[in-house]
Amino acid sequence: MSTQPAIGFWQVMPIITSLLALVFIYTNARFSIRNKQADLIIHFHKQFDEMQKKRCELLVAQAELASGSAGAWTPERINVEAEMFFDRFWSLQFDQFLAWYEGHLPTSIYIYWVFSRWRELHQPSAGWTVCASTLASTLDTLNIRWQKNQDKSSRLSAHLTSFFGLMFALKQNAASAEVEEQLGHFGPSAARRFGRWLFGAY
Repeated sequence: MSTQPAIGFWQVMPIITSLLALVFIYTNARFSIRNKQADLIIHFHKQFDEMQKKRCELLVAQAELASGSAGAWTPERINVEAEMFFDRFWSLQFDQFLAWYEGHLPTSIYIYWVFSRWRELHQPSAGWTVCASTLASTLDTLNIRWQKNQDKSSRLSAHLTSFFGLMFALKQNAASAEVEEQLGHFGPSAARRFGRWLFGAY
């Protein structure tokens, strides 16, 4: 009666080492992605804070101009500054969308940011109205000026189309933001989202 030789420790050791290496690589990848997300959240918060300071400056200048004591501010200057402000604001929104699309921003955070945009698109507040321009009105003109790229197959053009699709979907739906549903429609594919989920890019 023949017996199978017992598997020795040194025979199993390479398999165990390989598995431990894979676990280490996987854990390190998740940690790196989460750190990248945290860094980008801080970065975007700083950029938004700078935008808030500029918005406050424009609102004060607008009020002073209306009262006849605007100092160095003229109607022409505030119009130009307001146009530049909204351009910078929408550039930041596109950067945030792109970062989320590529998995560099947590969906839970981005949902909140998108909901804030939906709310302002439907209920323009005095604090976001400069020279009679609002997020809703500037989004319309931005769409015309930004979508000049005729190469619809380019990656940047595809992202830009998805971004505008998301923003206009939010603008058209006044009853409910339905943010998660809209992100599912205009965001990355389900397979890609699942792959990112495995590596901690929620």
